[in-house]
Amino acid sequence: MIPKEPIFQYYSSTAFAVDLPSANQKRHFRFRLWDGSWRSSKRSIKTVEELQVALVKLGAVDAYYSTSKWMNPLKVSSKGTSGTYWVADNLLLGNDLVFDIDRNFSLKGLEEARLATIKIYEGMKKFEDYEFKEAAFTGSKGFRLIYSPKQIEFPPHPRKRIAYLEAHRKLFIERLRKEIGPIPFDHNITTNAMCVVRVLGTVNSNTGYIARALSIDELNTPIKEILDNSPHVWTARPEIPKREMTHESLSKELPRSPLESLEKDVAGLSSPPLSYHITNRVLGIRKGFVPILVYQKEAGYWKEDVSRLQDRFSLGHLYVFTNDKDRYVVSLKTMQRRQMERVMIASSSRAKHTFKKLRRVLMPIDVDFVEKLHGQYTGHLSRGHKAFVDPKSPKKDKSLFCGWDMIELVKVVNDR
Repeated sequence: MIPKEPIFQYYSSTAFAVDLPSANQKRHFRFRLWDGSWRSSKRSIKTVEELQVALVKLGAVDAYYSTSKWMNPLKVSSKGTSGTYWVADNLLLGNDLVFDIDRNFSLKGLEEARLATIKIYEGMKKFEDYEFKEAAFTGSKGFRLIYSPKQIEFPPHPRKRIAYLEAHRKLFIERLRKEIGPIPFDHNITTNAMCVVRVLGTVNSNTGYIARALSIDELNTPIKEILDNSPHVWTARPEIPKREMTHESLSKELPRSPLESLEKDVAGLSSPPLSYHITNRVLGIRKGFVPILVYQKEAGYWKEDVSRLQDRFSLGHLYVFTNDKDRYVVSLKTMQRRQMERVMIASSSRAKHTFKKLRRVLMPIDVDFVEKLHGQYTGHLSRGHKAFVDPKSPKKDKSLFCGWDMIELVKVVNDR
């Protein structure tokens, strides 16, 4: 990284100028500070001046915005965990089609990235359902292209929109691959509804270059000319080798910040290649869990099994959800790990071994509610899971609930 003083001086000067994304009030903004920590904007960014104030106040060196538009962009960082406003706080309104093309930080690597960017740009001309918006140099290892879908019909169910978008993007990548061959870009940026990209006009703290938009004519010029015309905040520009660098400070790009702070990668589960799940952990309670029982959808014994467990362990009301393959039964009763293990061992749930291995039971967020099985309970109920399974029902006695008004959520990646 370059010294912080030139970056701070630029952000506080009259020379500061950025290109805010379209519908910027519906975007989530996120900042990387000098010490490597991350901060999310607590206020909606409406103007360049508001972004400048945020950068200076936080002492930020890098600025990013979400490729998705949200009903409530200030709460989306919790990705499905924001309490009683679960739907409003995580309602996906739209998403840019973004190609992020990176190579190593060298003249050879950047030239390869430039040529790959042109290849994608030319290939995208055949897809009239996407409108070209922007080409840009990101200030370090490569370039990006942004397109706006002219029409995409999201499912009416808010919890299904993220999974639908990501599946839709994977199919589109396959279509593009057939047109232009192997596609040299970061597929995760293109498919992930939760990703963030750099704000144009802000500094890339690895190199000191300011990320900037490029015309297509500029994109078609040699990389040396693009670099010479790209503004830099430090008098000592980085010496760019002809081939791949080995110096750690410049050979590694800043890690991309996922919007969700609780995201984890879990491999080997029976799931789509990429999906999002809530867990049965009760946040705010040490070793606190709620039972989530999983059965095959065709299994006929599930109701007798959950009824027996409901009476034996006083699980209270049970909330039943389904997807294409499985049935999920959720109790709000909060219990410690040992008691949770006893419930799982006594059950016929498919998740008993998952809990033993991962100390979690996972349930996809895009499930359909089926019914509520009434029952009696003892102890306390999970406040966060109540907001997920039954958000419309008011909490009559708040003293009965425990834990935070949030739920843990993980990203499941299936490598098989």
